Amino acid sequence: MVEMANPPRSAIDQRQSGERYYDEAEADRGMTFADLYQRFVWIAGAAYRSRWVVLSILVAALVLGAVGTLLMTPLYTASATVQIDQQTERVLGTEDQDAGAAYQDADRFLETNIQVLKSRATAVRVAQSLNLFVGTDFIEMMGAKLRVPAGVNPEQLRRETVLDLLDKNLGVDLPRDSRVASITFRSPDPALSSRIANAFAENFITGNLQRKFNSTSYARSFLQKQLVPARERLEASERQLVVYARQAGLIDTQQGSDEKGEGQPNSVTVSSLVALNSAYAGATANRIAAEQRWRVAQKTPVGALPESYSNKAIQDLYQAKAERTAVLQDELKRHKADYPTVIQAKAVIAELDRQLNAMNGAIRRSIVDQYDTARQQEEALADAVEDMKKATLEEQSQSIQYNILRRDVDSNRSMYEALLQRFKEVSAASGIAANNISIIDRADPPLKPTSPRLGSNLAIALLLGLIAAVAAIIIRELFDDRVQTGPDAERKFGLPTLGVIPQFKNGGAIDLELESPRSATSEAYHSAAIAVLLSSARKVPHVIMLTSAQSGEGKSSSTIGLANALARLNKRTLLVECDLRRPSLRKRLAEIQARAPVPGLTEYLTQQIEQPPITTHSTLRFDYMLAGSIPPNPTDLLGSGAFAAMLHDLTSRYDHIVLDGPPILGLADAPLLASRSDVVLFVVEANRSHRGRAKAALSRIRRFETPVSGTILTKVDISNRMGMGYDLEYYSY
Repeated sequence: MVEMANPPRSAIDQRQSGERYYDEAEADRGMTFADLYQRFVWIAGAAYRSRWVVLSILVAALVLGAVGTLLMTPLYTASATVQIDQQTERVLGTEDQDAGAAYQDADRFLETNIQVLKSRATAVRVAQSLNLFVGTDFIEMMGAKLRVPAGVNPEQLRRETVLDLLDKNLGVDLPRDSRVASITFRSPDPALSSRIANAFAENFITGNLQRKFNSTSYARSFLQKQLVPARERLEASERQLVVYARQAGLIDTQQGSDEKGEGQPNSVTVSSLVALNSAYAGATANRIAAEQRWRVAQKTPVGALPESYSNKAIQDLYQAKAERTAVLQDELKRHKADYPTVIQAKAVIAELDRQLNAMNGAIRRSIVDQYDTARQQEEALADAVEDMKKATLEEQSQSIQYNILRRDVDSNRSMYEALLQRFKEVSAASGIAANNISIIDRADPPLKPTSPRLGSNLAIALLLGLIAAVAAIIIRELFDDRVQTGPDAERKFGLPTLGVIPQFKNGGAIDLELESPRSATSEAYHSAAIAVLLSSARKVPHVIMLTSAQSGEGKSSSTIGLANALARLNKRTLLVECDLRRPSLRKRLAEIQARAPVPGLTEYLTQQIEQPPITTHSTLRFDYMLAGSIPPNPTDLLGSGAFAAMLHDLTSRYDHIVLDGPPILGLADAPLLASRSDVVLFVVEANRSHRGRAKAALSRIRRFETPVSGTILTKVDISNRMGMGYDLEYYSY
């Protein structure tokens, strides 16, 4: 027999007894693909274990979805579309643009209009336009019932019910980057759906126009209120101006005239002064011109004046004189000076000279007269201007207050005219029906119902069923303490799984299954034996006790399998049946099932026999000791010194002693045996509900110093690999 010297230190000895086993190196390297696969396998296994529950929930959900769909009232959805522009065209050119419609604020503007469309005020206008508040026809058509509690106004309740139905069945959608909003309404009647959808679109436009009209109406009312005091102030200031002008004797020459040029006179006195001054300047110019002509005439001979040359009569006389002079010269050539014709010619020439002198003298006198007249006019106008200047200076002192009153009149007139002009513009703009909202498509009665949809409802029912199934799986896994796999046992009990034993069918006799060293059961127990031997770094365990939470979990079969596996490792192995209350080893060994009962541990401890009744298995390599007859006091026997002495004596003869202990709960036998053992193995039956007994049993056994090395999972169905992971893949090979 070769002892295992210095076995490797395991993770179990590195941690306190009862803590969950794990490899620190594996934990440090993080999550691996194998870990993910294990978790996926565990989830798949949980789903497979609850497959009938999941299938039942899904079928029930689909049936409920189909029945609910058939029982639902068909609903028809009608749709109308409206276009919402940010600005309208300006017809008059004086309409105000909406400040909220700026392009940089387009999203907020559109969202505001959508909220207005879904507002209570719009719903009220729709209900009023379609007479939905009258009677209960609309409420009944929508499938609702009106129940009036005591003390509630029926009219108000009916009104609120109608508005609530409109709000719940109305749909408004505005796609992103679009100005066309879709208005939908759903009801059991297709005609009603189209009517209400169109009514929402129309009343949305009407409400928009009404809000604009209300805003201009407020402006008109405000301007009209401001016009009255403005007109009264203007009239009062004009009356004050007239009264003062009458009292001061001032006459405004510009009153009533639209021309108001700067520098123009605004009174009779000033106008007269200006006119006289202008006339005086003209008279002075005329006098200077006349005086200049007189001075020139004084220095110029009589016949050389410009006026003489321009006078036709004088020129005719000069021509006649020239002709007569020529005649005279001709007569003197033929006659003497005293000749009658000569005398007559001289007389004619003398008469012509007289006439010329008279006419030139008259011209000279007219120049003098013009000069005198101009001088006299200048002097008269100079006196008049001086008098008018005095009158103007006196009037200027009185016109200061007049100008103050005049400016007040002008200011009041400007204010009144501005208010009046604005009032006219607002009044003209209020009558224009320009709108930034227009209907694109009107709603037509739909031909097919939009709900219920069997496919959608079944999909929703299936989704809800899947959610319920997942919840059922989670709840079942949380409250189900059944162990399915080795990792499952580690997770629930906090102990490493030292072996996973498949379920075998051989009439309950495990030794027949263990006769084949290549069977799945033999390989599983062989692996478990190796794990038990390596589970302690202090020393190789000699006394190994197997126990369970309750009976029937495969504890006795596991003691046989573990003893056989240790024997196959060339270890001297003894199996002792210590369950003195309900021994079952005889049922598990085929070679003694037909034999008569023989003395066992009870007979040896009660000193009925002298030597321990040890028997060697005929086909397997280990020795065993049966329990024998059932004593009245098993606890006293197991706690006696004889049992301790027997174990001490057998330890020197065998490498390993495997104790088939009783279940832990409710008995004191198992704790006594655990205190006399090197290691304790906890046997758990797979797929069996323990209802918390396993954890309670572990909590009880951990109170003793003997460590619980791990668990052995028994009766695992290897035909169902779902959720088993790598535990049994090799056995199936």
